[in-house]
Amino acid sequence: MKKKKSFIGGLIFSLSVLVGTLFIYLFTLNEIKMLNKEKDNLETLLSQKISKREMLIVELQRISSEDKIVKIATESIGLKRSQEVYKKIYLDEKLVERVVNIVNKKYE
Repeated sequence: MKKKKSFIGGLIFSLSVLVGTLFIYLFTLNEIKMLNKEKDNLETLLSQKISKREMLIVELQRISSEDKIVKIATESIGLKRSQEVYKKIYLDEKLVERVVNIVNKKYE
């Protein structure tokens, strides 16, 4: 009789371990499916955002092109483009920083 109880106890324990393992496996499988679905959704969203960003960059380049700005300035505002060639002025960065520091100290 003791052998029979021992066998039934072992069988119940084995079934419990099997059911627990199966439950963990199914839970993990479900989590993997959910995470893959979320990954796909996020990849689609990323692709859409990249596409929108590229469209905005193209639009920015179109709007900020020199020809477009000159056209708007002459037609809308009535400005005229100067024919003079402007000289470029180059400043030493350290000199600019020193001047900024002097001005800041003076007005503190």
